[in-house]
Amino acid sequence: MGGRPVFVLEDEAAVRTVLVDALASVGYDVRDFGDGQQALDEIERVVPDLILLDMRMPRMDGFAFLSALRRTRGAPRNSASPASSPSRSTYPRCSATSAP
Repeated sequence: MGGRPVFVLEDEAAVRTVLVDALASVGYDVRDFGDGQQALDEIERVVPDLILLDMRMPRMDGFAFLSALRRTRGAPRNSASPASSPSRSTYPRCSATSAP
């Protein structure tokens, strides 16, 4: 664990494992979470360079996570809401943001 921190938020364990293994194999310090609240708690300790976010999770969906993240002190100031698969109804709601 010496690389740049990356958070993977994904409720499906198999998908999360693939993402974690791929990122760790190229040197990232990957931290994985099955729900958004766990990641928000960790952001108070470690601010990630990148967040890979599942927009459809059962307890806290990706949109609720992003909303909470934007209110979190110490959270990244430049962020992009991830685009989900174009076949999903959530796609039009995604947008890029940048704070001054």
